[in-house]
Amino acid sequence: EKKEEKKEEKKEPEFILFGMGPPQGPPASTDIIDQSPFVRKTELYLHMVGIEYKKVKTSPSKGPRKQVPWMHHDKKVIPDSDDIIAYVKELDPAYDLDKDLTPVEQSISHLLKVQSAKEFLGVMLYAAFQSDIGWAVVGRSFNFFVKIFVRSSMKSRLHDMGYGRLSPQELANLLTKNLHAISTILGDKDYLFGDSPTSADAAVGAFLVYLNEIYTLGGEKDIILKPLHEFDNLVQYVKRLVEKYFPSSPLKEKKEDPEKEEAEEEEPKEEEPKEEEPKEEEPK
Repeated sequence: EKKEEKKEEKKEPEFILFGMGPPQGPPASTDIIDQSPFVRKTELYLHMVGIEYKKVKTSPSKGPRKQVPWMHHDKKVIPDSDDIIAYVKELDPAYDLDKDLTPVEQSISHLLKVQSAKEFLGVMLYAAFQSDIGWAVVGRSFNFFVKIFVRSSMKSRLHDMGYGRLSPQELANLLTKNLHAISTILGDKDYLFGDSPTSADAAVGAFLVYLNEIYTLGGEKDIILKPLHEFDNLVQYVKRLVEKYFPSSPLKEKKEDPEKEEAEEEEPKEEEPKEEEPKEEEPK
């Protein structure tokens, strides 16, 4: 009987996700959860469906497609974020967050994902690597010699993509148009298609949270990313995602820090009256 019990206690195959991890080095090595928005998209979806996984930090060059993320599960290798989400959906109907979408909603969802992978990626790369403000945040994870190579190669890539040929204001205008479209679709809903998240929320949300982190850590000075705070429903949308799925995000830390500071400031104020007691005895 004991042998039979041991056979029945077989462990489920572990989900192992390979990503870049947060930037390295001072002054804040954990400010950004993962350097790749596509890793974030995957992690966000896994959190949404409640799948536990092991995260392994690695280099994109080691991946099956020389990019991150990729996943190992049940002796299978799933090579990128879209394939991982599709694979997870097939494992269990409960993992398919898009199963209740109408054909029209599914089409809109597809376009939102394509838009995120193109437009938001272009803005993010520009803000992180071409903008001096964003580079001060992202570049600190590289040593001096790697910094020069990485920034130069990314600027070249941005030029080839077309985004590097735009001025900061032109890029801000482009971001505004895209954010307006997302804001219109979102409306007053919690998520893009209603009260529950879908794969589109994972894709769009990952980029919006990332862009907001770069903007916040850069002191909210970058004109390129200023439009992020011009749409109230998107501001609330990002806060909702951060509070529920990105607990270690600096966006949440920023919200909590002032409360801690106020508490620390209030403590000495309560002790001040004690110092005045001997002064009251002097007239006697």
